[in-house]
Amino acid sequence: MKLLPLFLSIFIAQPSISGFLATEFSKEKNTTSGPTVGEVLISYNEPDIIQFNDLIYYNVSNIKHVNERGYEKGKLVGEVIKQSAVSSEFTNGVAVKLPVGAKVFQTQDNAYGILIVESGGKDLIYRAEIEG
Repeated sequence: MKLLPLFLSIFIAQPSISGFLATEFSKEKNTTSGPTVGEVLISYNEPDIIQFNDLIYYNVSNIKHVNERGYEKGKLVGEVIKQSAVSSEFTNGVAVKLPVGAKVFQTQDNAYGILIVESGGKDLIYRAEIEG
């Protein structure tokens, strides 16, 4: 099958979040697309999401196979700057349920599309929904 080389070329070509300064969210546009905040807010009642690097990340901490991966916190890459459920107020660093000041980390192995958010003494795993 030729899917593996295609998958690897897509995976390798993805941008990394490792270059961001701590507590600063990127102002650059991400070339990978996902659903808009408006689409997510219409589809789900008060979703547990955060926007980071122009992507929407969903809390997936309660999914068994995600927890089995054993993600560990890496470098601090930002924090929640505002809490809102209004799509026009959404920008990088805004979350629906996470409190202002919650710390956002990349994973120790810099897994693409995964963030770890420290909130209320717990480490929560967030995954980006990326449309291919």
